[in-house]
Amino acid sequence: MNSKNVLVIPDLHCPAMHPQTIPFLKRIQKKFDCGKVIFIGDVVDHAAMSYHEKSPHMPGMHEEFLKAYKQVRRLYKAFPRAVWITGNHDALSQRQATTAGIPEEFVRPLNEVYNVGGWQMVPRFGEYEHNGVYYLHGDKGKGGQRNPAFANAVERGINIVQGHHHSTAGVEWMETGHKRVWGMQVGCMVEPDALAFSYGRKFNRKPMLGCGVVLDGMPIFIPYQK
Repeated sequence: MNSKNVLVIPDLHCPAMHPQTIPFLKRIQKKFDCGKVIFIGDVVDHAAMSYHEKSPHMPGMHEEFLKAYKQVRRLYKAFPRAVWITGNHDALSQRQATTAGIPEEFVRPLNEVYNVGGWQMVPRFGEYEHNGVYYLHGDKGKGGQRNPAFANAVERGINIVQGHHHSTAGVEWMETGHKRVWGMQVGCMVEPDALAFSYGRKFNRKPMLGCGVVLDGMPIFIPYQK
């Protein structure tokens, strides 16, 4: 496969990953000959560890972990070599450890916890650069925009791919006459009816399912279709 072509896997929030996620992503990977795979963050949800109010009907921490572990292992079988950018939900275990006063040396890396040693971890708020494009989770810098990735790309003057904002997806460009930059939001691949996302029922905008590809530096958002 072509290492210049990147499959960007959006927020999955296992165990709330959409049941058709892996077939959809494998189909896109094959179609666009993507030799590089990047998880944009929030691979796991860790809802039971959240600091926010939760539904009493949601599974406890251990049950949620076991369900998430099964989904992550399916992803690992499908994509044995990948980059995992740490998102805010991924990092909840580290945050809870910090709250409890536990030094980070006592907290195992996520790729060890979920037994995905072939995935390279990018630390919280870190970025991964590949072929002149910067990949980050998306909860730093500008937010609350129509396309936060584009707002960050313009502010920094670099091409950016990011996730985090589930209801936002697509590519926006700017040409200055001297430089061209773009930003791509990659939506998510979550099960919209999952209890973990019940908070979203009051909002008009719903999860935009899909993924991103970057073909030798050119971005494309691909909506999921049944």
